[in-house]
Amino acid sequence: MSSINPFPTFNYLQPESYRFSHDSVFLARHVFELVRLSGQKYETFMDLCSGCGVVGLDFIYHLKTHGLDLPRTADFLEVQEIYKNYFNLNSKKLDVESICNFLLLNYSVLINNPFYQEKYDLIISNPPYFRSGHGAFSPDEFKNRCRFFLDATFKDLVLAIESTLNPMGVAYVLVKDLEIHGIQILEEIERMNTRLKFKKLEKIRKTDLIEFRKN
Repeated sequence: MSSINPFPTFNYLQPESYRFSHDSVFLARHVFELVRLSGQKYETFMDLCSGCGVVGLDFIYHLKTHGLDLPRTADFLEVQEIYKNYFNLNSKKLDVESICNFLLLNYSVLINNPFYQEKYDLIISNPPYFRSGHGAFSPDEFKNRCRFFLDATFKDLVLAIESTLNPMGVAYVLVKDLEIHGIQILEEIERMNTRLKFKKLEKIRKTDLIEFRKN
């Protein structure tokens, strides 16, 4: 897949010290294509580990410009408060702030939480790829939280998806195999023994796209 985005959307506002990768916009477009092909309408949507909202807002942009139904509600969950103002400005630029909510939460809070139980029809996530101890930390804690699982684990991420995904819903998550550290992602997910069924789809810029469903 080309590293040049052939489907530009709009100019995002984001912190200068950490810019989103092209993985995010390619993920948004790929999920949009899957949704368009399926003809499925998703009422409740979550961008998990949203940052300034790039993945979810790009996805909604594609829905809007192609005349497809928007979600009734779109939640953007992020643990770093620095992103909140950027997200608010971006959702206003796209004119979708009425359906969008920024949730300043650690996703581990979602696990077995009655308020979020099976709430979402569609979940998209481009989470951190690396674990603590897998590489050198930056002096900047903000950058570290963008790159590493620090406030919760990868297992917590999968369990949060299991808890919040509607029985008829679907989640799409970008992950990296960490073979150099002896981690095979699909094997790791299998050992979690959740109710989720999962499979690897095509790669997005050398990163694996995993689909999760309950049925």
